[in-house]
Amino acid sequence: MPFLGAAAALIIGVALACAVAYTWHLRAALSNQANELAQERDGRRKIEDDLHLSRTYFTNIVGISEDAILSIDSKQEICLFNQGAEKIFGYRAREVLGRPLDVLIPQRFTEHHHRHVEGFAASPDFLRPMNERGTVFGLRKDGTEFPAEASISKFEVRGERVLIVRLRDITDRRHLESQIRQAQKMEAIGTLAGGIAHDFNNILGAMIGHAELAADSISLASPAGQHLREVLSAGDRARGLVRQILTFSRQSEHERRPVVVQDVVREVMQLIRASLPSTIELRHQIEPERLTVLADATQIHQVLMNLCANAEYAMREGGGVLDIHLRAVEVDADFAAVHPSLRPGPHVRLTVRDTGRGIDPSIRERVFDPFFTTKLGEGTGMGLAVIHGIVTAHGGAITLESAPGRGARFDVYLARSDGDEMPIAPVEDLARGQQERILIVDDEPSLARLWSATFDNLGYQAIAYTNAREALEAFRQAPNSFDLVLTDQTMPHLTGEVLVREFLRLRPDLPIILSTGFSHTMTEAQAKALGVRAFLMKPLSRRDLCLTVQRLLAEKSARSL
Repeated sequence: MPFLGAAAALIIGVALACAVAYTWHLRAALSNQANELAQERDGRRKIEDDLHLSRTYFTNIVGISEDAILSIDSKQEICLFNQGAEKIFGYRAREVLGRPLDVLIPQRFTEHHHRHVEGFAASPDFLRPMNERGTVFGLRKDGTEFPAEASISKFEVRGERVLIVRLRDITDRRHLESQIRQAQKMEAIGTLAGGIAHDFNNILGAMIGHAELAADSISLASPAGQHLREVLSAGDRARGLVRQILTFSRQSEHERRPVVVQDVVREVMQLIRASLPSTIELRHQIEPERLTVLADATQIHQVLMNLCANAEYAMREGGGVLDIHLRAVEVDADFAAVHPSLRPGPHVRLTVRDTGRGIDPSIRERVFDPFFTTKLGEGTGMGLAVIHGIVTAHGGAITLESAPGRGARFDVYLARSDGDEMPIAPVEDLARGQQERILIVDDEPSLARLWSATFDNLGYQAIAYTNAREALEAFRQAPNSFDLVLTDQTMPHLTGEVLVREFLRLRPDLPIILSTGFSHTMTEAQAKALGVRAFLMKPLSRRDLCLTVQRLLAEKSARSL
């Protein structure tokens, strides 16, 4: 019996031990499972947090993007429309969600768009620019179209294909690109103009000058005198044409002074009022405040006359209204950014508006191109090109708004100036010289002969050279023998600039007149910095040249007293 009791106790002990071990094992397994569940819960929570963070990132990025971001489903219906899209298209999101994408596309592009989207959906591509083969156009709520660049991507949600479209309005970029192209065209024409200006001005100057000399020796009432008068008139028109070419190519220097724009506008209105047909009504609205700009008054007059002439032509057949408005405006940074020639600040805006046939969009960007015209058989195509050159050379800008059948509106912006208008100095009569010796240096023989004869006839002693080296050698031998020098800038072997430096090294008090038809390296400011007393543009006017000589010699005499 004791043996049985011990055996039972042993069995019970083993059983208890096994039960305890199993309990600890079960407890460990439960603990491990609890830990795994906790880790899984933590993992799911992290995934949910990451998903929430990603969703927040996506919502914020899409929401604050200036680009239009929209999503379309397999039916090409809009299911996402961000704030950028609202700003660009003019719709609120609730107005377009669930509607076909066609509402945002000009009708003439819808068929092409559907083909593109379906082709992309069937392709293995996941991202593709939509405007690979041309510009994409969008349609705003107000019915206006705009150019855009776009890209499209795709993915699947619950087995359904979803497309994401990113679209950027490039209206301002296209305008800036147009401005750059216009500037490049002007630069190209300017290069061409500069290349011919020197030689052409020499030829033209000789023609005008010798005609003036011939006119001095005969009666202008005679038949020959009448012919010379016509030659001189044609020469003046040719001189004006050359200056126009150099103006719009920004190669021409003009004296600028404070100009009251109201005075220019009233003068032009007086001139055009009598020439307008009775079918065209002239209206105006001029700001009473005195508006002053720093400009060449003649050129501003030319700008307004050209714009009014174009408006009259546009209404010649059907009549209409010609409006001229002048007001003070403030140019902000955004407007100046779109028009690089402008700077923010107070400006004068001169508006010329007509109710004529308008300008077709296909040619609107070409209206400022040189030699482009819609006046069949009448226009030269220089008017608006010259206007563009004048305005931009003054640091201003010109804009155009037009549509077929709605007329055209040109706005000219010029920076305001606080200066007072300067009176025009009276023109003095030509005085005869006192045998002062004038050294003339010009590689064009006809001009050298012309100015030599001109000054000899006015009582001076002129000595002319067509070779700059010979002229310099003659001056070195007797630097005190000359009272004044007239030299061209662009010459072979030695330029006018080199001569001026050497002349002034030998005679610092020597009055020098430097002339040029065109120069890449010399401007009036640079010439004055060299010590040149007068800088004249060719073709030279005999009266202007002789008055300049008279003035410089008088100043030289006053300094010697």
